[in-house]
Amino acid sequence: PADWPALTGGGLPTVRDAGFTEIAPGSCTVVADHPALR
Repeated sequence: PADWPALTGGGLPTVRDAGFTEIAPGSCTVVADHPALR
């Protein structure tokens, strides 16, 4: 959890929720992290 802000704000590919569930719209739910993406 402590690394989440750095991962979501670091330019890596992310998935953002559309708001059709109980998760708030725009919430980042997935971050793709791989050495080739950095």
